Amino acid sequence: MPTEIGWRPADGNMGGFDAVNDQNPLPVAVMRTSPYYPQPFTYPLAGSVAILLKNAQGFLNSLIATNVNAAIRYLQIFNQTTVPATGNVPVISLPIPAGSATVPGQWTLGDDFLGKDGLFLSAGIAIGVSTTAATFTAATATEHTVNGTFT
Repeated sequence: MPTEIGWRPADGNMGGFDAVNDQNPLPVAVMRTSPYYPQPFTYPLAGSVAILLKNAQGFLNSLIATNVNAAIRYLQIFNQTTVPATGNVPVISLPIPAGSATVPGQWTLGDDFLGKDGLFLSAGIAIGVSTTAATFTAATATEHTVNGTFT
């Protein structure tokens, strides 16, 4: 039975502290300090619909995706340390409604979906817009935008 509980700075650059005990050097809880500063992002970047936001564990805090294509596209979230490639399987795949140049389809994800501190991804944070739901197949970059924050 553990006798001492202590605190150490959290692994990675997430802020906060890990709770540890004298018999288990691995974190048993993560407490985020406030304020933590989410980093904003936007893409397409360099004409791509796949982006690696962080190649280490982190939290995806918010997303807003648009689609001007007349067909449904899929906003995909990946728990990996590389840019999504054809055939990669996402952790989450959400349909972005079909749209047009004047009325784009849109998905907005905030703490109601991702949680108060965001969606924790243990390997890395990567996102993409795909033409298929189950695996990543790159959509056309000029027809989609994704904005959001991560820590």
